[in-house]
Amino acid sequence: MKRNTSQSQTLSFVMRLFTIVFCFTAGGFCLFKSGVGQSIEQPAVAALPHSEKSQPLEQPQFKLKSVSDYQVGDRIMAFNHETGQREQKTVTQTFKRQVDHLRILEVEGEDGSTQTIKTTNEHPFWSTAARDYVEAKHLKPGTKLQGANGHFITVKSTRYEPHPEGITVYNVEVKGPHNYFVAANGYRGPPVLAHNTCNASDLPITNLDDFATKNKTIKNLKNATGSFNIRVKNQKQAEELLASARKRIYDNPKITYGGKSGKVGFEVHGVNSSERRVGNNLPHLKIWDWLDGKSLGFDGHIFFDGIP
Repeated sequence: MKRNTSQSQTLSFVMRLFTIVFCFTAGGFCLFKSGVGQSIEQPAVAALPHSEKSQPLEQPQFKLKSVSDYQVGDRIMAFNHETGQREQKTVTQTFKRQVDHLRILEVEGEDGSTQTIKTTNEHPFWSTAARDYVEAKHLKPGTKLQGANGHFITVKSTRYEPHPEGITVYNVEVKGPHNYFVAANGYRGPPVLAHNTCNASDLPITNLDDFATKNKTIKNLKNATGSFNIRVKNQKQAEELLASARKRIYDNPKITYGGKSGKVGFEVHGVNSSERRVGNNLPHLKIWDWLDGKSLGFDGHIFFDGIP
């Protein structure tokens, strides 16, 4: 699924020991790793008071907070690419999973200070040259990343660190731009802009053959007001699920579930294999609610594993 500067998708990895989330008083979000005796927490900047929206981000304006402590409803500082302003956004989902590796990024600020960011291969960061989010595994030495105050953060080195024993990572979904600023634990330089991408294959397959589960899923989709992400067996199930929930969807004839073009229904997105753009790793139905050219605050994906 494609992501651009105005709409992105979900989820990113947060590590728990050596990295930490930068938080303002309202809290924040991010996805970091955690494991017994070897936790890592990747930093993310939390929400700013509205009056400080356009002011420079400096210590002690923000605090560090462990990503594992974030909950649904917490606030995080995100970045609006259309306005060029930082914004307060809300955590809509939290996730936890096992991975078999880390991606170690050594980066340097304009002041010469360095930090180590521990993430995963698929975690995307904003490249100022590409003007897009680029997966960590594709970042090269010399790549310029974006800092919280418009500073450049330069990638100095990158390496793959295997963890065949498995290591726990935490994931979150953030409403809106789906991005945040990260930095290493204890680092005092400008945080780096990253995205909370969605790894759809980590979602469990919902058993729609079970009557109670199916009814509950339909109800959840009908009542969704933020983000809705689910995984089913195939495209037929995905379309049937959406059709079952269409009463709410089409209560207002002006509301469309589909692209910004105004076409009522949905869009089927395949897997985006581009090295530059970060996409979901399963095909899916992409749905939005749009009224008179504006989002009403809902967007979602119904992922499926195959086409019947």
